[in-house]
Amino acid sequence: GLTAIPLILLIVLLVSMAITALYGWTIERIAYRPLRHSFRLAPMLSAIGMSFVLTNFSQVSQGARVKPVPPIITGGYTLHEGS
Repeated sequence: GLTAIPLILLIVLLVSMAITALYGWTIERIAYRPLRHSFRLAPMLSAIGMSFVLTNFSQVSQGARVKPVPPIITGGYTLHEGS
């Protein structure tokens, strides 16, 4: 039968898709749509500026420190030993 874990993963996937779509729609409305009929360099400069904004937003919201993720699968096989 359908257990709780696949259902939770499906819900998380749908919510993350909705949030990502909202981010994309907002960025398109703010940064790209006003520049649609301008000269060619303006959308590129806007994209570079938006990448700086998104990078700094993620650092402010999550912290700028590196957060290592522990491995899910431990162990492994060595395919080739160096000579």
